[in-house]
Amino acid sequence: MQQTKKERDEIIARVVAASKEHTAELNAGPMKHTIAKRKRLEAKKSKRR
Repeated sequence: MQQTKKERDEIIARVVAASKEHTAELNAGPMKHTIAKRKRLEAKKSKRR
């Protein structure tokens, strides 16, 4: 199936938007605790240097 450049750009834009939305959803929900813990550990490591 041949697609025009405009159609490909629209498809890519939709995929990128969906990906960003999904990432934001994960960061706000189940991953929030893990991300916060990682930041605390990194801060602790940087203080030791």
